[in-house]
Amino acid sequence: MNAFIVNLRKSDIGSYFKNVLWMSTLCRHVLLMCPSIKGLQLTLDICSHTADDLSLQFICSKLHCMVIGKAAAVKLHNIYLGDTHILWSQTVKYMGVHTASGKVCVLMLIP
Repeated sequence: MNAFIVNLRKSDIGSYFKNVLWMSTLCRHVLLMCPSIKGLQLTLDICSHTADDLSLQFICSKLHCMVIGKAAAVKLHNIYLGDTHILWSQTVKYMGVHTASGKVCVLMLIP
């Protein structure tokens, strides 16, 4: 995981990293948050190149993108990890917490 963090810090989006980009590495999961779709795509590009350099693969069927904020009601551009299209989701379950896409952040704890 260190290689991903090092490469993201060296990138042109490094100013985002300290303030907004957050990575959670619990249970081999990665959670990336970016303030813009462009920033998210740049972050995913760096992660894809880093994974290729390390001969690692992401399980793309388990990847989700969602938006929280004003852009939730807007048709969003496609996001890719390498050549794989990542779908935009209305809800994401992560570590037992359901998060809903929308104008405000909604977290639901459902047993």
